[in-house]
Amino acid sequence: MDRVSTFRNRAALLSTLILLTLSTLATSPARATLPGANGLIAFNGGLPTGNSFSLFTMQPDGTQVSKIIAPGPGRYVGDGLSWSPDGTRIAYSVCCYHHHVRLFTVNVDGTGRSRMPSHRKADSWTPTWSPDGTKIAFVRQSHSGDVALYSVNSDWTGLTRLTDPSLLATQEVADPSWSPDGTKIAFSGGQGQLAVIRPNGTNLHDVVSLDTSSVAQPSWSPDGSQIVFVAESYTFGEKADIWSVGVNGSGLTRLTRSKKRLEYSPRVSPDGSLIAFVRGKSIFGNLDVWMMDTNGTNLMRVAATPRSEASIDWTTG
Repeated sequence: MDRVSTFRNRAALLSTLILLTLSTLATSPARATLPGANGLIAFNGGLPTGNSFSLFTMQPDGTQVSKIIAPGPGRYVGDGLSWSPDGTRIAYSVCCYHHHVRLFTVNVDGTGRSRMPSHRKADSWTPTWSPDGTKIAFVRQSHSGDVALYSVNSDWTGLTRLTDPSLLATQEVADPSWSPDGTKIAFSGGQGQLAVIRPNGTNLHDVVSLDTSSVAQPSWSPDGSQIVFVAESYTFGEKADIWSVGVNGSGLTRLTRSKKRLEYSPRVSPDGSLIAFVRGKSIFGNLDVWMMDTNGTNLMRVAATPRSEASIDWTTG
């Protein structure tokens, strides 16, 4: 199954989920302190009725939920969200827009929506903003099925291909994440690879490769020294845990050890003290927003998301 088909199938699972009451969850006892420097969390989720999956923001404690964009019936805000460095805009994808996956940016108040121009029936998803705000990196699949990492200026000009499939173990490229200093882009590749590449397409190399898992959704620590990511394994049932590793491949550490649970979309807080992520028992059930310390301790549930596989991103306060 190709990436677009997987993308669409994931979106289709969301139609039966219900938006839970966040105010109830906010009363749960917390065991970690939420620093004031950490700003809004963006996430995508589905409404109780229909199959339109929207873009939301909320405070880190799960309060003040605000809907930013509702794409409309038959369209979904897809996996992979990214805040602009100044916290004023969000980059996201929509499936299916004229039968394709398209990239958009929008102001945090829902105004100023901008769509990347269509290009030869290609599908584009999982955007990540550069730390200087001038570029967006993303994954694109051509009409022929070729998948690669691209970058584009934030005004949608200057489209540039960064990866060559012949340089990778497989043609699988997913989930790019730009380093805080702007010198590297991490992404997940085929055969359990976590790789990095320079923004000009050079110096592609693996950071780590896990033989028995599929690596996904890397996220950088604010100082650029660590990458957190998801390792999925279906050998002993549905399971996905969060790991961390040094950018040089050292210090590989498993942060969560959930039995038959899924943990997705880890994002390190802007102050570097916490990791936000989504957690649940199955992609067919509800996944809630959780947080933990960066060493994997002091887990707490802060909000319930209305979908079976949420994407989140965190901006500065």
